[in-house]
Amino acid sequence: MDIQLGRELFMFDGFNHWADTAQDKFKAANVTSAKVLCIDAKGRVCAWGAHFMEAAKDGAYPVRVYLLRDDMLETPNAADNRAAEGRSG
Repeated sequence: MDIQLGRELFMFDGFNHWADTAQDKFKAANVTSAKVLCIDAKGRVCAWGAHFMEAAKDGAYPVRVYLLRDDMLETPNAADNRAAEGRSG
């Protein structure tokens, strides 16, 4: 099975980079953790702090952050609502 992710949003190049900047990066990208998948350099999912610490221990940075799908930045029905109002993107 091939898994297709959305685009890469940002990355963390080390544990301290993650700890110091994650909140700001998620806010700037206008996403929550529910809309992304974080993958370390060994291909493992990083879902919480212990995973990011394990990646540091294993030399598995950078951790890249991808949208689950490219349409995940849209709120549900936002595109439909804009189209109904005669507006675009």
